Amino acid sequence: MGNISIIKWGRRYTETYTYGSEIILGKSSVYFSSPMMPVGAKIKTWQSKGNFSESRVSPLLPLLISGKKYDLALFLEENEQNSLQLTIEFFDEFDNEITTKYYHDLKVTFIYPKEAVSYKVNLVNKKHESIQFYFMVISEASDLEEIVVNEELAIIDLNHGNVADELELVIDCLSKETTILSDLDEKKDYIYVLFSHQEKNAINHIGQLIKYIEKTAKHIRISGGDSFIKLPRLYQLFPHILAALYSDSDKEIYIDDTISQMITDESEIEKNVLEIKQALSLDGVKGT
Repeated sequence: MGNISIIKWGRRYTETYTYGSEIILGKSSVYFSSPMMPVGAKIKTWQSKGNFSESRVSPLLPLLISGKKYDLALFLEENEQNSLQLTIEFFDEFDNEITTKYYHDLKVTFIYPKEAVSYKVNLVNKKHESIQFYFMVISEASDLEEIVVNEELAIIDLNHGNVADELELVIDCLSKETTILSDLDEKKDYIYVLFSHQEKNAINHIGQLIKYIEKTAKHIRISGGDSFIKLPRLYQLFPHILAALYSDSDKEIYIDDTISQMITDESEIEKNVLEIKQALSLDGVKGT
């Protein structure tokens, strides 16, 4: 199972169309609007090669392996008024362009040319009103089963049915401009849950995640990612909340030592469990 890279917009205006544009860099997404920009102009460009000494900008795209097949997807808030195009430019060791691929879909599969050493991904304007951009995902083809995305929650499902009743659930914070999910064991099934920095609507989003988990394995092992400690308190408590919710069910929840040793308040967990149960029942979900 190859690496999976999650690439955000970037905390700078470099490689972004700024003339007459409204750009709001949020913690979980980026808002962009420039409805008068020319058709064919590049809204945003991401690069795999940079020149930090000159531009002070590090590349956001991961290095790829020549001849391999990759899936690439841009995740934006759906808007029927938007017409966008995706292009990928490939370059050789002398920065000469090898080829450019044009796509009318924002979820594509491509083969990295054997002679390529760098590449650029462009989001191109055809006719847009506004864009709410979450992130880009690049993975080796067929690694991803499903991705669920909204403003504050991303669920990346790598559940390929390798082990029918066991699942590794990794909780993390999407804090970096480029996050690489690596060292994935091909014999295990994973779900990566990436929460935002804020707790707005946290109960609802935890309820959404629980509904998703209900259809998965009976044995779930929960661990924290590299930025777990940066999560808001309620999201840090999620493993304990999940264990409490399923304490009397046939699902077994195992919590990694690095999380289980964190200081927790039982009354705080009970309070959140009650709120989530109420939210699930109101949603027409049986819950636990």
